[in-house]
Amino acid sequence: ESLEATQDWLKLNPNAHKSYSKGRASDGTVVWIDNEGKPVTRNIEREKTTIEEFINEIKTIDPNHYAEIEGLANSLPPMKPETRVAINIPSWQEGGNIYHLLEEYTRQVDENGNPLNPNTYEINIIVNRQSGTPADNSVAEIERFISTGDNRKFQIHYVDAQFNPPFNNVGNARRVITNTTLLRSIQRQTQLGPLYIESEDADLVRIDPKTVANVIQKLDSNPHFDAVRGMQDRLPETLM
Repeated sequence: ESLEATQDWLKLNPNAHKSYSKGRASDGTVVWIDNEGKPVTRNIEREKTTIEEFINEIKTIDPNHYAEIEGLANSLPPMKPETRVAINIPSWQEGGNIYHLLEEYTRQVDENGNPLNPNTYEINIIVNRQSGTPADNSVAEIERFISTGDNRKFQIHYVDAQFNPPFNNVGNARRVITNTTLLRSIQRQTQLGPLYIESEDADLVRIDPKTVANVIQKLDSNPHFDAVRGMQDRLPETLM
């Protein structure tokens, strides 16, 4: 999508853009204010309401896509109440990389270096390809990882999806897995904290073991942030 297309979409959907501005609290500290003049805060109920409105809009204007994500959501385990971060990963022809990626992402620790509660995050992989094309070994590698040792304690989910042209692309794969994640989130009976979505690639060589903890800390402490971006590490020791 181009910038112009996004601007045109916002004109048709003015409620999608919620602007913030800086203000001052009664004690003089700087705070961020929403368009209703209220301090910006994280709010689970508001999050649920916003997602529900978004999903209902999909159901109305794109019923085929809604049926698609509803079917995928129903095929996956329920999201845990403790889940704060959903790591969404497209995997087209990534059978040679996906096992290593899962090894990296299941080494997550908290700010003190202690192993992170496995229910704090989930890893959602969409194995995507064009309809009718042969599958690679991605699914087999995911299942091999899950069945190794005590890896079943981690929330690792995958869907094997085929798309007809022109939807057989990574952008649509990310759209499908993201909207499926949002639907699964609002289906939870209990939610203990805001949900953050991390969009990732399957061919990463190394992942910071504090990635999940950093995402939660940064977004929890900055409720006016809609997104954050990490620093890319080009593995200087490998380049040397």
